[in-house]
Amino acid sequence: MILFATLLAVQAAPAAPENWPQSAATYERAGNHAAAGNAWLAAGDFARARAAFDTALASATLPDAARGQLHLDRGRALVLATDLVAARRDFDKALELLPREGFAFFASAALARRQEDLRRAQEDIAQAVALAPGDPDILIEAGNIAAISGEIDAAKALWLRAAEAAPGSDAARRALAAVAAN
Repeated sequence: MILFATLLAVQAAPAAPENWPQSAATYERAGNHAAAGNAWLAAGDFARARAAFDTALASATLPDAARGQLHLDRGRALVLATDLVAARRDFDKALELLPREGFAFFASAALARRQEDLRRAQEDIAQAVALAPGDPDILIEAGNIAAISGEIDAAKALWLRAAEAAPGSDAARRALAAVAAN
């Protein structure tokens, strides 16, 4: 099964692992709190990531898309900090502000699965697949949710679609491993 952490991949600029704290501090000094939050996530400092996202969200002039992305990012930090209730609130706000963002529905579905809210997981992953039908990570999560719903044939079909969408990738290896395990 896909690890929940897969959806938490950092979206900040690439840097060597040992440089994430330095990058985060640089972003903070520059006033780019969204990038700082993502760098703190990569550094494994979830409290500082949340604080950076809180600061970014405090801006009254953010457009809805930016505000939605920040709620999604802060939700990722909250999942990693195991504050799933607060993460749910942020993911719900992100869905409200980003109704056409497949990754937001994917994150929400993965959280719902983790919280054992199967109905919500099924609804959100269906929306994610509709918005991003070729995304291998979304297809893997759709397979995972189908599997825990007892729909093994549907799960295998989704995992195979994921493998076909990104041949030779880590996602393809995870998808094929899921097929083999089921």
